[in-house]
Amino acid sequence: FAIILALSGSRVVLVDGDLRKGLLHRRFGLESTPGFNEVLLEQTDWRKAVQPTPTANLSLLPRGNTSRNPGEMFLSATSSRLIKELSAEFDYVILDTAPVMAADDVTSLSPQVEGVLFVIRANHTSARVARAALDLLYQREVSVLGLVFNGVETNAAEYYYYRYKDYYHDEAGEKKGEG
Repeated sequence: FAIILALSGSRVVLVDGDLRKGLLHRRFGLESTPGFNEVLLEQTDWRKAVQPTPTANLSLLPRGNTSRNPGEMFLSATSSRLIKELSAEFDYVILDTAPVMAADDVTSLSPQVEGVLFVIRANHTSARVARAALDLLYQREVSVLGLVFNGVETNAAEYYYYRYKDYYHDEAGEKKGEG
């Protein structure tokens, strides 16, 4: 999502908010420190920790060193000040966090943001766990902007398009609605 926004010309900062196991720096081939953890501990300025990525207009604030108590750190004045400062500098601030049910980090951080995109991984997240996680966010009066359903195997019988492929194609195999 952050890459798509950046490719559209928006200035985007992706923040690795999973201070226990965050690995976004590896996906971009960058160093993990200094990072978000050090910024929250006021050991470094965020401007020194944010790194450009190979994608134009996309910067990364990596995880930094791992932390045992990020939920407490997210409740600090430093956390809310950082989000405001990043919002003033970038068009979009995307925080990638640990799963809601894995730790209380997200429910501590989420009231400080404008909204949450809730991600569910197909064949991994149960409906019961997803519902419980959404309930936690709603209890904190978080604005859930939408749902991202990823990891769908498009060749699986459960995939909507696969099951209704004849609806979208005519007998010749061409998409309906094409001239």
